[in-house]
Amino acid sequence: MKKLNIANVLCYNGKYDVYLLVVKFEGNVISKKPLEEVHLIEVTYIEDKEYSQVLNKGGIEMNWTVEDKKDDDHLIKLLGFYMYFTYKAIIENPKVEIYGIPQKIFDWLKFMGQQFALGIAEFSLSGGAFPLFEEIGLKKYIAATSTIPFPIYLHFFGQELYYLMPELKHPQVYYTFYEQNQVEYLNLARKRALEKNLLGNHKLIKVEEMPKMWDLLRKSKYYLINVHPLGQFPFPNIPKRIVNIGGIEVEIEGILNEIEEEKELKEKKENKAQKNLRGFITAGDQKCFNQALYVGVPLILIPFTFKQKFNAKIAEYMKVGITVDHTKFVEEFPLAVKKLMREDQHPPNILVENGNKIKEAIEQFPNGQIKTFLEIVDKTIEDKDKEKPFPEMRKFEEDSLLYFGHKPFSVVLEEFVNSKQK
Repeated sequence: MKKLNIANVLCYNGKYDVYLLVVKFEGNVISKKPLEEVHLIEVTYIEDKEYSQVLNKGGIEMNWTVEDKKDDDHLIKLLGFYMYFTYKAIIENPKVEIYGIPQKIFDWLKFMGQQFALGIAEFSLSGGAFPLFEEIGLKKYIAATSTIPFPIYLHFFGQELYYLMPELKHPQVYYTFYEQNQVEYLNLARKRALEKNLLGNHKLIKVEEMPKMWDLLRKSKYYLINVHPLGQFPFPNIPKRIVNIGGIEVEIEGILNEIEEEKELKEKKENKAQKNLRGFITAGDQKCFNQALYVGVPLILIPFTFKQKFNAKIAEYMKVGITVDHTKFVEEFPLAVKKLMREDQHPPNILVENGNKIKEAIEQFPNGQIKTFLEIVDKTIEDKDKEKPFPEMRKFEEDSLLYFGHKPFSVVLEEFVNSKQK
């Protein structure tokens, strides 16, 4: 859980009182316990058929034998549900336990709004925390994403080019659904407030006056993405307020493991495991991808979703991975393993060599991503963020669809080390 790792980092640093607000679906549990000092507030999400039907909800099934349909079409349909489910759960004002006392969550947040130094919330498909920040009067907040940044988010932040990212749709497709879902949600909320009084005394504003999700996003001081600086295509002209923090989950879990286990025993296990570890097989999920960079092993990727396919393209660009088409698994997987295991290559196996280079570069700067994240938090709270504001959001123009090439990964690796040394 990305937000839990962020809470743990802030708590471990020892400077902040951290409140982790989790909207919890029935039957799900929080898999990793945060540090004791993190105040965990759980708001149970009550299943709502009308809400789910209007704004859609459902899972994505993986099929090993059938050629993929573009599953981002399905994801777009889920956008409306995930945009607002957190907001909806909070403004219905259920009682939750805070400091051992039952309190209405929206009332408590409204009261605390001026006392919070900073808010940090997910913005990928979900975005419900941002209208909530607006209502409770929280002025300083940071947006974060647990995934790769979609072209639509780069569009919201006023990027000069619409990057033709492999496997990802043009941002205009998403933009249309953002507009549509925003109106549908507000109309549904009004209807329910009138019929069932589910929202209590919460005052619903007019559609035309409702803050747009992209405007609320652009008010954030920074946009933190769960991608390591080395684990991405080197897109040009990215604003300095878009910051890579991918890898903090690897770094904080390493710290927590050292707290809970004997360090010497842990190191022995790691050394033995790394000597025997020749590669890592993954679908290409973001956390696994980040972990592989730190461990320094090559990858065999078997992607299903478009996000996994995007990471597979990055691994190929970095020359640390081999992609296997899941519909041709029987034919392609043995060949990928054979290529990965070969030691008689001259020059040496480029996948292994590049994996080691990435690991060595990262190890030069221990807990470097945690440091980057904490610096961003400190700057925001202390009003020391001096970077230029996000550029204005552009109109959709055909001539902005420009092709550009990527610099060699060896250059990216050298630039990463040089930037950290400075």
